Amino acid sequence: MYFRDEFQRICSGEVRIPEVTVMRDVAIAKSEFVPGEQAVTKIQNFQNYDPLFDYCSLPEVNENNKINS
Repeated sequence: MYFRDEFQRICSGEVRIPEVTVMRDVAIAKSEFVPGEQAVTKIQNFQNYDPLFDYCSLPEVNENNKINS
């Protein structure tokens, strides 16, 4: 669960990467009592952050990308 752990750390604000943009749904974010990953709709510009970009190199992910394109 390495990738999920990294994702959760970014969503919670435990890890801050200057070039990574965390997009949150304002309506969901305002309704949450505890900020977390539920309000995050996407993470952008993570190509220079190896712990997340490594996920893109997994064979299962690449196979799904070939099917969906």
